[in-house]
Amino acid sequence: MTSIRKPNPSERRLINFLIQKSNLELKSRSCISLLVQPMKDGNMGSMLLFPEGITEQDDRQFGKTISQYNFYDEDEVLVKASLNIDRKGRLYELDLWKVDFSPLLSIPTSFTSK
Repeated sequence: MTSIRKPNPSERRLINFLIQKSNLELKSRSCISLLVQPMKDGNMGSMLLFPEGITEQDDRQFGKTISQYNFYDEDEVLVKASLNIDRKGRLYELDLWKVDFSPLLSIPTSFTSK
């Protein structure tokens, strides 16, 4: 796996949008100091999420999907974004699935609530 890093501005915008869309109250500090680790998914953009105080994924388990959003990539292929939390209610994963399995070209700069 690739190394853990800070999310870039477009990743952070998408994560924050999905958090707001979920209506779930997360500790605001966990989002400010959030770190991410890109997953091996054919470069579709999925990433593990590490809120403050979490530095490894070993003992964490998927809990549930709290928010979803669909958008079209620059090549007009549908991308499905899902924000997942672990069993303790902490941010766990941003799952991006491009329906043709091709690499993600970009994340939109703005989102519309649907």
